[in-house]
Amino acid sequence: MHSVMKFPQALCVADYLNRKGLDLDDTIVVDKADLMQDTWSPMLKRFECKTTFSFAELLELSLGQSDNNASYHNLNIIPTFHLTAQRIA
Repeated sequence: MHSVMKFPQALCVADYLNRKGLDLDDTIVVDKADLMQDTWSPMLKRFECKTTFSFAELLELSLGQSDNNASYHNLNIIPTFHLTAQRIA
């Protein structure tokens, strides 16, 4: 995932959470089996099998550490890809 895409994606994630009445502290379960092993991803160090992440943690990993899995997970869990593309254009 290109890092230039991560900031607009984070804006769309925050907007989506706000519109759905969700909080950055709300959590989701991430399964290590669903993550790419061959990419830059500091979040992989935190895993055994399944780990709970808050939306804030995923955004911090994506923006602060340029974690590709966190960014990819945001795209899959939160339907923002088309919104991100529209806002960049």
